[in-house]
Amino acid sequence: MRYSVYIFMFLASFSSPAQNYYSTSSIKFFETGQASDTANLESLNIELLQAAIFHATNLERSKKRQFKYGKNLEKGASFHSTEMEVNGFF
Repeated sequence: MRYSVYIFMFLASFSSPAQNYYSTSSIKFFETGQASDTANLESLNIELLQAAIFHATNLERSKKRQFKYGKNLEKGASFHSTEMEVNGFF
């Protein structure tokens, strides 16, 4: 879990416009198979990886309230992860 949070923090710091990854449910997102490929660090699709983390989190939270994608959520995650890095949480 600790490494997942670190990866999310790293990726969240690269704020970029969201693609159409958020227009479907989390279950349907993973059913398409677009998040099944192995990540290549030399040509990483950051938007896809961020969406995969977002949807995986929603699947885990399915018994509770799920997140809805929004630019403010993305900015907040990016800010929080930067603050954690700057303040030496890792």
